[in-house]
Amino acid sequence: MADVAKIVEEYINSRPAVRQCIKEGLIDFPNLSKNIAKEKSLDEKDVLVAVSQLYSIKPKKENERIRTILKESKIETKSKIATLIAKNDWRILLKVEHVLDRMLQVITALSSITLVMDEAWLEETKGLLGNAVIDSERGLSEIMIRSPREIESTPGVVSFFYSALASKGINIVETLSCYTDTIFLVKDEDLFPAYKVLNDLLIGTWLK
Repeated sequence: MADVAKIVEEYINSRPAVRQCIKEGLIDFPNLSKNIAKEKSLDEKDVLVAVSQLYSIKPKKENERIRTILKESKIETKSKIATLIAKNDWRILLKVEHVLDRMLQVITALSSITLVMDEAWLEETKGLLGNAVIDSERGLSEIMIRSPREIESTPGVVSFFYSALASKGINIVETLSCYTDTIFLVKDEDLFPAYKVLNDLLIGTWLK
């Protein structure tokens, strides 16, 4: 049993999203134990005992709101996305004012502005901005999570998205939040792994 407990502890410690769910009292121990037992070829009952002994935490009632929001959220994806980073200057926006309807997102910072667009418009937009362009990148995909309005007043939801992606080593190129939408830009090759881990989170693979 000591060896089982060590394997379980190492498994959970290597997965920040799972560890965070346990900390918040959101995890379903029987389902978690089943997954660990299957992946590590262990006896499911032994794993359940180890999990219960190591992480016996009572669920928090307030986290029912988080569970509900996750289950009611939907995922949308787009591929062949590009970003263009330019100097943040009002004259820059004037140069692209007539093509702003092509932009999927416009993100402003203190010293720069990031334009998110279909790859097809990248070269033309770079030509409009000229020397104001700081950097650009192709080969990106967008993952948009549409959540119910309650996400605005419920702390901790977005942190689960970040933890879930980090647990699989998926780098987030850009992120933003607008009303009930949480948007992540990832490399094209990370789209399917990112979609899977986020979808697992929403459908409750690790949650009650």
